[in-house]
Amino acid sequence: MGGELYKYACLINPSSCPTCRKYAHLRALHRPPPPTHLRSAKATLRLSPPRTTTTTARHAPSPTPTPLTSQTRAPASHYPFAPPAKIQATMKTPTFIMPNPESMVGLPTKADENPHIQTTQDDPEPDVLPNVDLLPTPFTFGIFPRVVITQGLLLQNMAKSQADPIKANPGEYLAVVPYNAGKKFYEDNPHANRETKAFIESLATGTIDVSGIDIALPIAYHKPKRDSDGPWPMILTGAKADLARFLTWHQTFSVTRRLTFNVVPFDPDVESWVIMNISGDAVHEGDDANTFSATVPGSARQRVVYATQTFDLTFIPTQDARGVDAPIFQLTGKPITKDPALHRQWLALIRNVPGGYVVNMHALIIEKRFVECTGCKNKTHPGHSCPMPLADGWLGVVPDNAERHAERIRREQDREEGSSRRNDRNDRKGKSKANNGWTTVKHRRRGPY
Repeated sequence: MGGELYKYACLINPSSCPTCRKYAHLRALHRPPPPTHLRSAKATLRLSPPRTTTTTARHAPSPTPTPLTSQTRAPASHYPFAPPAKIQATMKTPTFIMPNPESMVGLPTKADENPHIQTTQDDPEPDVLPNVDLLPTPFTFGIFPRVVITQGLLLQNMAKSQADPIKANPGEYLAVVPYNAGKKFYEDNPHANRETKAFIESLATGTIDVSGIDIALPIAYHKPKRDSDGPWPMILTGAKADLARFLTWHQTFSVTRRLTFNVVPFDPDVESWVIMNISGDAVHEGDDANTFSATVPGSARQRVVYATQTFDLTFIPTQDARGVDAPIFQLTGKPITKDPALHRQWLALIRNVPGGYVVNMHALIIEKRFVECTGCKNKTHPGHSCPMPLADGWLGVVPDNAERHAERIRREQDREEGSSRRNDRNDRKGKSKANNGWTTVKHRRRGPY
């Protein structure tokens, strides 16, 4: 009866069986091998000989135990074998080393793709050119800075009846942008499209086919307010491939003081590389001033390096409204996306860094100064320093931007001088615009006295 109880006790709780407790340490030292039918036929490795230990015939260890593999291991519910060791990856990911942000060696990359530093008449030359000696109307045959105007700016404030067909088939149209284009230009030159068409038709001195062309004036979506407000371009249609290639290759046509224009495509892939304009006391000309353009906080390491390798700084000398030298650094870089919303987020990430940018204890002022030429519409220089009218042999418009800029400086200086005189006079009277802290109580004398 006692044996039967121990028998059932072993089934319920092996620790209550004296025999099981006696040989428990032996079972822990020598685990029995798995059944033969679970052994792998491909297992050829042999383990080292087992340790010598006191055993009984009932629990004698196997002389040559078979190594355990994932194929031969018995289920854990029957044989509590240790799981196989995890396989460690042998291929290590290379550690990315951030480059020195102050090193400008080999930078910027892709500079040849920056449209803002390109010029007209680039290679290859068009297959068909007009015969310059036979031209009835001469024009300046020179090299000019490349005009970069995105499709969005070209179609800005243009009526949907004109903008929608251009968006659908941009390759069928060319943008003819007059110098100083805007509301005032078209008010002063209501027949600019006819004069431009007549000039382009005069280019048919060689094998260029100019038949079938037409130029339409732009139609405004909303009534423009300022003189330079868009829409800017006239719309050229019907240009054959050779004519279109020559017009966009030469780009700038300075014919007369009334007729000066640039021809650019309505290309949706044209992107502005301008990121931001930087001003402040830390902006000065010199190579050592370029070193703070290599880091943009908030991005992953490798993507930051990739996105900033095309960054470049251009020094723009100019003056403020008071005539004080206030140069600007313009940061340019290749856009990392064609999605307009993502592009705006990318620009905001660079411009709106928490805490701002500080160089040599001077805070950099971001995007306070706006740079755009009202003449050629480029965003790389102000209107009073446009390089196009300074070209040799320029026959086109001579802008008065420099004179107007000087006049604006004189007016600002006179205004400040007059304001200073008024403040001095008010100070002598004990009052000023802010009363200088005095409280003035107005009262009227009452009574016989």
